[in-house]
Amino acid sequence: MANPVAQKQYTFNHHIIKKTDPGQSEVYDCTYSPYKKHRDGTGSKSQWKAIITEDLEFLLFKDALQNDWVRQESFKYKNKKYSRLLSPNGRGWGLYVVNNSLEELGVLENRKISVRICIFEEGNAKLWHGYPADFKKPQDKPLDHVLKKWRDAKFITKATMSKIKGGKIKSL
Repeated sequence: MANPVAQKQYTFNHHIIKKTDPGQSEVYDCTYSPYKKHRDGTGSKSQWKAIITEDLEFLLFKDALQNDWVRQESFKYKNKKYSRLLSPNGRGWGLYVVNNSLEELGVLENRKISVRICIFEEGNAKLWHGYPADFKKPQDKPLDHVLKKWRDAKFITKATMSKIKGGKIKSL
């Protein structure tokens, strides 16, 4: 979906492996545009906490791409499997980590559930925005490889990973 009510726009250049030669990289240029409805109290939208400024929101997005906490496309090159950021229709997940601890970054639309995971989506080719994730929506749940990276980094436990995968947790 397009992001019609943008407050700011940030550009980001990220190197991803080339499909024509995975030994090399190519530049993926994209734009990040915070979506006002996730900051203005719109009742049907999850909301960022005030501490998550637009600049911090963009940093969380960059972290998601740089750490490969993103939906990936798989491809073969010379009979070997590779993966890289999927674009268009990309999706990524972020965490707000302070002193190795996950911090609250927003609330769900009902304002009763705190959220510690956010999602970023590429609505139009190379145009991204993000918001606090709502696990009731299947597209907001982090993918298995992202959860494994978070578990390996000790951001989440194996039990929490299983609860997220099994849909037994509303939020983190």
